[in-house]
Amino acid sequence: MRNKIHIMYQSVNTDNSQCEFSFPAYSCKNRVMNNLARYRELKGLSQRDLAEVLKVSQPTIQRAESEAPSAKLETYKLCANYFGITLSDIFSDRTEVEDRFLQMLREVPDQKLDQVMGLIELAKSIPPEGAEEANQTDDPQET
Repeated sequence: MRNKIHIMYQSVNTDNSQCEFSFPAYSCKNRVMNNLARYRELKGLSQRDLAEVLKVSQPTIQRAESEAPSAKLETYKLCANYFGITLSDIFSDRTEVEDRFLQMLREVPDQKLDQVMGLIELAKSIPPEGAEEANQTDDPQET
């Protein structure tokens, strides 16, 4: 017999799932973060401020940020549109540096992407500052 759980009117097959399902909520072992609160805070907005801008209630924002089962996809879409990001940006495990890099990369014209990739390859080939000094002190027999 197949294991099934009904979540928000959808039947979910739990066979071979990476999530542990239990009620009243479910949690995934390998779940990514919800960055909605981080994007809101970067704009200096409270949940109430964001709710007013999006014309939704403050509890709606709170549910989305806490990933409550009742949070709606439409709320995430509204937030992504307001912040100028994608849904995958909201549900990613990228660091702030990676986010900044990705944003900058998205602003590069297509004609210059090869040049940017070349610069990245060049940067990867340069040893970090102090790496040569560390190598020299590692081998005391070298004169």
